[in-house]
Order: sequence, then structure tokens, then C-alpha cells
Amino acid sequence: MQAKTTNRFVCVVLALLMLLMSVSFTGLSFSASAAETGYVLEASALTAAPDAGTFTDGQSVKAGTDNYFTLVYSAKTKIDSSEKTWDDGYTSKQRINFGGKATTEKNAVKFTTDGAASVKVWFAEGGDDNRQMT
Repeated sequence: MQAKTTNRFVCVVLALLMLLMSVSFTGLSFSASAAETGYVLEASALTAAPDAGTFTDGQSVKAGTDNYFTLVYSAKTKIDSSEKTWDDGYTSKQRINFGGKATTEKNAVKFTTDGAASVKVWFAEGGDDNRQMT
């Protein structure tokens, strides 16, 4: 029975990743909790980088609880103050604005888990080509 649950979880995560990889992002804050430990990536905890050119294509940075997440930036990535509050009351005072297409080499957030996990993602869209995930 546990194998079916694990397989369903993996399918949901893969479907979510495929969806996320098909759009370009301009803002991100992410949280995931695995087993009894909660891991949170909160963009407001990152050092501000309001201008493109701060990072290089493919530059990796560890972030979040216990450096659980790996952010893979592009040269167009910005970390700016762009506060947003969602219907559930969650507010982020800063967002990661990935510039360009999301790929495994840049404009990505990576994390792994060896068991079941609950993942909550806040996502907002604006403008003609802006996709924001918070």
C-alpha cells in the first residue's frame, strides 16, 4: 500500500515539475516539509539583488532551512522587494525573479526527499510573459 502512495506522490511531483519547467518565472518562494522536519525557502531571507547581472548563468546557491534547497540562477535573475499577500494570508516581502526559461541548468529550485513530503507553492502571474511563483 505504501508503494502506491509513494508512486502517486512521485507522479504528482513530476507533473508539477513538468508544468513549472514549461513557463518562465519571475518570482519565487518555496516551502516543503518532509517527514517530521519542515524545510522552508523564504525569499525574504535572501540577500537582495534588485538588478540583473548580479548572478551568472548556472550559478548555484544553497538556501532555506539547513540549506535544503539549491537555487540555480541565470544572469537575468533578480531578488527584489515585491510584496504580495495571498488569499490564505501568506505574505512574502521579497521574491526571486528568474529571468528567461526555466531549465535544469538555470532558473530552477532543486530539492530532494527520500520519503513522502508535502509541498506548498505560491504562484502569481502578471504582464505578458511574467510568471511569478511565491
